[in-house]
Amino acid sequence: MADNVSNPLSVHGALYNKLNLINSQERGTVTTRYIDTVLEEAMQIVYENLVDKAEMAPRVTEDLLPLTVIRKKLDFISANEEYSLFALPVDYFRRKRLYGMASKAGCAPRRMRLWKATAHELNNLEFDENFSPSFVWQSTYFDLVNEGVRVFHYGRFRLEEVYADYFKKFTPIRCAAMEEENYYLWYDKTKVTSTQETEFKENYILRRITDVAALIVYRDKLNQTGLETKLKTLMAFENLYN
Repeated sequence: MADNVSNPLSVHGALYNKLNLINSQERGTVTTRYIDTVLEEAMQIVYENLVDKAEMAPRVTEDLLPLTVIRKKLDFISANEEYSLFALPVDYFRRKRLYGMASKAGCAPRRMRLWKATAHELNNLEFDENFSPSFVWQSTYFDLVNEGVRVFHYGRFRLEEVYADYFKKFTPIRCAAMEEENYYLWYDKTKVTSTQETEFKENYILRRITDVAALIVYRDKLNQTGLETKLKTLMAFENLYN
Protein backbone atom coordinates (compact mmCIF):
# COMPACT_ATOMS: atom_id res chain seq x y z
CA MET A 1 0.00 0.00 0.00
CA ALA A 2 1.33 3.43 -0.92
CA ASP A 3 2.43 5.73 1.91
CA ASN A 4 0.60 8.70 0.39
CA VAL A 5 -2.90 8.63 1.92
CA SER A 6 -4.33 10.53 -1.06
CA ASN A 7 -2.96 7.98 -3.54
CA PRO A 8 -5.88 6.15 -5.21
CA LEU A 9 -4.46 2.83 -4.02
CA SER A 10 -4.59 4.08 -0.44
CA VAL A 11 -8.11 5.43 -0.84
CA HIS A 12 -9.29 2.14 -2.34
CA GLY A 13 -7.58 0.27 0.51
CA ALA A 14 -9.22 2.45 3.16
CA LEU A 15 -12.64 1.84 1.64
CA TYR A 16 -12.11 -1.92 1.43
CA ASN A 17 -11.14 -1.91 5.11
CA LYS A 18 -14.47 -0.26 5.90
CA LEU A 19 -16.28 -2.92 3.89
CA ASN A 20 -15.07 -5.83 5.99
CA LEU A 21 -18.67 -6.77 6.71
CA ILE A 22 -19.17 -7.74 3.08
CA ASN A 23 -18.73 -11.48 2.65
CA SER A 24 -16.42 -12.99 0.06
CA GLN A 25 -19.23 -13.55 -2.43
CA GLU A 26 -20.28 -9.90 -2.28
CA ARG A 27 -16.66 -8.71 -2.35
CA GLY A 28 -16.19 -10.43 -5.67
CA THR A 29 -18.85 -8.20 -7.21
CA VAL A 30 -17.16 -5.00 -5.99
CA THR A 31 -15.07 -4.17 -9.05
CA THR A 32 -12.51 -1.40 -9.44
CA ARG A 33 -14.85 0.41 -11.78
CA TYR A 34 -17.66 0.20 -9.25
CA ILE A 35 -15.46 1.47 -6.41
CA ASP A 36 -14.27 4.40 -8.54
CA THR A 37 -17.92 5.21 -9.30
CA VAL A 38 -18.89 5.01 -5.63
CA LEU A 39 -15.94 7.19 -4.60
CA GLU A 40 -16.93 9.78 -7.20
CA GLU A 41 -20.49 9.90 -5.82
CA ALA A 42 -19.12 10.19 -2.28
CA MET A 43 -16.74 12.97 -3.33
CA GLN A 44 -19.64 14.90 -4.82
CA ILE A 45 -21.65 14.61 -1.58
CA VAL A 46 -18.74 15.59 0.66
CA TYR A 47 -17.60 18.40 -1.64
CA GLU A 48 -21.05 19.97 -1.78
CA ASN A 49 -21.19 19.84 2.00
CA LEU A 50 -17.76 21.44 2.37
CA VAL A 51 -18.50 24.21 -0.13
CA ASP A 52 -21.72 25.03 1.73
CA LYS A 53 -19.67 25.43 4.93
CA ALA A 54 -16.77 27.33 3.36
CA GLU A 55 -18.26 30.83 3.57
CA MET A 56 -18.64 30.59 7.36
CA ALA A 57 -15.66 28.38 8.20
CA PRO A 58 -12.14 29.65 7.39
CA ARG A 59 -10.65 26.19 7.93
CA VAL A 60 -12.82 24.73 5.18
CA THR A 61 -11.72 27.53 2.86
CA GLU A 62 -8.09 26.68 3.57
CA ASP A 63 -8.64 22.95 3.05
CA LEU A 64 -10.28 23.62 -0.32
CA LEU A 65 -7.46 25.79 -1.69
CA PRO A 66 -6.41 23.05 -4.18
CA LEU A 67 -9.89 23.36 -5.69
CA THR A 68 -10.09 27.15 -5.60
CA VAL A 69 -9.54 29.32 -8.67
CA ILE A 70 -8.81 33.02 -8.16
CA ARG A 71 -9.33 35.89 -10.60
CA LYS A 72 -10.35 33.90 -13.64
CA LYS A 73 -11.29 36.21 -16.49
CA LEU A 74 -14.60 35.15 -18.02
CA ASP A 75 -14.97 34.98 -21.79
CA PHE A 76 -17.31 37.60 -23.25
CA ILE A 77 -20.24 36.18 -25.24
CA SER A 78 -22.54 39.06 -26.17
CA ALA A 79 -24.17 42.29 -24.99
CA ASN A 80 -27.45 44.13 -25.50
CA GLU A 81 -29.11 47.22 -24.05
CA GLU A 82 -29.87 45.46 -20.75
CA TYR A 83 -26.98 43.17 -19.90
CA SER A 84 -23.67 41.65 -20.94
CA LEU A 85 -23.29 37.88 -21.07
CA PHE A 86 -20.12 36.06 -20.02
CA ALA A 87 -19.31 32.34 -20.13
CA LEU A 88 -18.55 30.33 -17.02
CA PRO A 89 -15.34 28.25 -17.13
CA VAL A 90 -15.75 24.60 -18.12
CA ASP A 91 -14.38 23.52 -14.73
CA TYR A 92 -16.75 25.78 -12.76
CA PHE A 93 -18.49 24.17 -9.78
CA ARG A 94 -19.64 26.92 -7.40
CA ARG A 95 -18.93 30.63 -7.23
CA LYS A 96 -17.18 32.45 -4.41
CA ARG A 97 -17.52 35.95 -5.85
CA LEU A 98 -17.69 37.88 -9.11
CA TYR A 99 -16.31 41.33 -9.82
CA GLY A 100 -15.62 43.37 -12.94
CA MET A 101 -14.26 46.45 -14.65
CA ALA A 102 -16.60 48.97 -16.26
CA SER A 103 -16.12 52.03 -18.43
CA LYS A 104 -18.17 55.12 -19.23
CA ALA A 105 -17.50 57.95 -21.67
CA GLY A 106 -15.48 60.71 -20.06
CA CYS A 107 -14.68 58.67 -16.93
CA ALA A 108 -11.79 56.51 -15.82
CA PRO A 109 -12.52 52.76 -15.69
CA ARG A 110 -13.89 51.56 -12.37
CA ARG A 111 -13.91 48.27 -10.55
CA MET A 112 -17.48 47.02 -10.09
CA ARG A 113 -18.92 45.04 -7.21
CA LEU A 114 -21.24 42.34 -8.60
CA TRP A 115 -23.88 40.71 -6.44
CA LYS A 116 -26.30 37.87 -7.13
CA ALA A 117 -29.93 38.83 -7.69
CA THR A 118 -32.71 36.36 -7.03
CA ALA A 119 -35.22 35.56 -9.75
CA HIS A 120 -38.11 37.46 -8.17
CA GLU A 121 -35.95 40.59 -7.76
CA LEU A 122 -35.00 40.99 -11.40
CA ASN A 123 -38.17 42.75 -12.54
CA ASN A 124 -37.87 45.49 -9.92
CA LEU A 125 -34.16 46.14 -9.44
CA GLU A 126 -33.78 48.25 -12.59
CA PHE A 127 -36.07 50.92 -11.08
CA ASP A 128 -34.87 50.73 -7.48
CA GLU A 129 -32.46 53.64 -6.97
CA ASN A 130 -30.84 51.83 -4.05
CA PHE A 131 -29.94 48.72 -6.04
CA SER A 132 -30.09 49.54 -9.76
CA PRO A 133 -26.84 49.34 -11.77
CA SER A 134 -24.68 52.35 -10.91
CA PHE A 135 -21.33 53.39 -12.30
CA VAL A 136 -21.08 56.04 -9.57
CA TRP A 137 -21.59 53.52 -6.76
CA GLN A 138 -19.54 50.91 -8.63
CA SER A 139 -22.16 48.25 -8.17
CA THR A 140 -24.53 46.10 -10.18
CA TYR A 141 -26.13 42.68 -10.07
CA PHE A 142 -26.03 39.45 -12.05
CA ASP A 143 -27.83 36.17 -12.41
CA LEU A 144 -26.85 32.77 -13.76
CA VAL A 145 -28.40 31.37 -16.94
CA ASN A 146 -27.67 28.35 -19.11
CA GLU A 147 -25.23 30.34 -21.23
CA GLY A 148 -23.30 31.73 -18.26
CA VAL A 149 -23.48 34.98 -16.27
CA ARG A 150 -25.76 37.91 -17.13
CA VAL A 151 -24.41 41.18 -15.72
CA PHE A 152 -26.99 44.00 -15.91
CA HIS A 153 -26.11 47.56 -16.91
CA TYR A 154 -29.12 48.94 -18.91
CA GLY A 155 -26.74 51.01 -21.04
CA ARG A 156 -25.52 53.10 -18.10
CA PHE A 157 -21.96 51.84 -18.52
CA ARG A 158 -20.02 49.19 -20.40
CA LEU A 159 -18.79 45.98 -18.78
CA GLU A 160 -15.25 45.58 -20.06
CA GLU A 161 -14.18 42.54 -18.04
CA VAL A 162 -15.67 40.15 -15.50
CA TYR A 163 -13.62 37.98 -13.15
CA ALA A 164 -14.61 35.06 -10.96
CA ASP A 165 -13.24 33.45 -7.83
CA TYR A 166 -14.79 29.99 -7.72
CA PHE A 167 -14.55 26.38 -6.65
CA LYS A 168 -13.71 24.14 -9.58
CA LYS A 169 -14.90 20.63 -10.31
CA PHE A 170 -12.84 17.96 -8.60
CA THR A 171 -10.87 15.30 -10.46
CA PRO A 172 -12.45 11.88 -9.79
CA ILE A 173 -10.22 9.02 -8.65
CA ARG A 174 -9.35 6.38 -11.22
CA CYS A 175 -7.32 3.38 -10.08
CA ALA A 176 -6.24 1.19 -12.97
CA ALA A 177 -3.34 -0.04 -10.79
CA MET A 178 -5.86 -2.14 -8.83
CA GLU A 179 -6.23 -4.41 -11.87
CA GLU A 180 -3.70 -7.06 -12.82
CA GLU A 181 -3.75 -5.83 -16.41
CA ASN A 182 -3.38 -2.19 -15.22
CA TYR A 183 -6.54 -1.16 -17.02
CA TYR A 184 -10.31 -1.64 -16.96
CA LEU A 185 -13.22 -0.61 -19.14
CA TRP A 186 -15.36 2.36 -18.18
CA TYR A 187 -19.12 2.33 -18.78
CA ASP A 188 -18.69 3.80 -22.28
CA LYS A 189 -16.22 0.98 -23.14
CA THR A 190 -13.19 3.29 -23.11
CA LYS A 191 -10.07 1.99 -21.39
CA VAL A 192 -9.02 3.45 -18.04
CA THR A 193 -5.25 3.02 -17.98
CA SER A 194 -4.17 5.61 -15.40
CA THR A 195 -4.09 5.81 -11.63
CA GLN A 196 -5.53 9.29 -11.29
CA GLU A 197 -5.36 11.27 -8.05
CA THR A 198 -7.90 13.82 -6.94
CA GLU A 199 -7.33 17.23 -5.37
CA PHE A 200 -8.61 16.15 -1.96
CA LYS A 201 -5.53 15.79 0.25
CA GLU A 202 -6.61 16.32 3.85
CA ASN A 203 -6.88 13.11 5.86
CA TYR A 204 -10.21 14.01 7.45
CA ILE A 205 -11.75 14.77 4.04
CA LEU A 206 -10.54 11.46 2.61
CA ARG A 207 -11.80 9.67 5.72
CA ARG A 208 -15.21 11.26 5.28
CA ILE A 209 -15.26 10.38 1.57
CA THR A 210 -14.58 6.71 2.31
CA ASP A 211 -17.17 6.77 5.13
CA VAL A 212 -19.82 8.04 2.71
CA ALA A 213 -18.64 5.63 0.00
CA ALA A 214 -19.06 2.70 2.41
CA LEU A 215 -22.66 3.78 3.06
CA ILE A 216 -23.29 3.90 -0.68
CA VAL A 217 -21.92 0.37 -1.10
CA TYR A 218 -24.17 -0.87 1.69
CA ARG A 219 -27.09 0.86 -0.03
CA ASP A 220 -26.30 -0.82 -3.33
CA LYS A 221 -25.20 -4.24 -2.12
CA LEU A 222 -26.78 -4.97 1.23
CA ASN A 223 -29.45 -2.64 2.53
CA GLN A 224 -31.17 0.04 0.50
CA THR A 225 -33.04 1.57 3.43
CA GLY A 226 -31.91 4.12 5.97
CA LEU A 227 -29.16 5.68 3.83
CA GLU A 228 -30.47 9.23 4.08
CA THR A 229 -30.71 9.11 7.88
CA LYS A 230 -27.20 7.68 8.20
CA LEU A 231 -25.84 10.17 5.69
CA LYS A 232 -27.30 13.18 7.52
CA THR A 233 -25.72 11.96 10.74
CA LEU A 234 -22.40 11.38 9.02
CA MET A 235 -22.36 14.75 7.28
CA ALA A 236 -22.54 16.57 10.60
CA PHE A 237 -18.75 16.28 10.36
CA GLU A 238 -18.44 15.53 14.07
CA ASN A 239 -18.71 19.26 14.85
CA LEU A 240 -15.24 19.80 13.38
CA TYR A 241 -16.00 23.41 12.54
CA ASN A 242 -17.88 24.50 15.65
